[in-house]
Amino acid sequence: MENVLKEREWLAADRFTVADLLMADVLRVAKVRSFGARPATESYVTRITDRPSFKKAQADQVAHFAAADKARSRQA
Repeated sequence: MENVLKEREWLAADRFTVADLLMADVLRVAKVRSFGARPATESYVTRITDRPSFKKAQADQVAHFAAADKARSRQA
């Protein structure tokens, strides 16, 4: 991945695609990225996770799980 990302901004079609979104989901796992310095990969993950749409989707997901946890705790 590092070699590919050294040469391009996105994985496919010279634009942000679902391939980038899916790969970022894997690469956000710290253990996956813990095998040495990979500056192009880190930059890639940052580019994706800094997108406003990514931040909104992540916040919506966290809110969904928080609401479910709250509902479950009321049932207990």
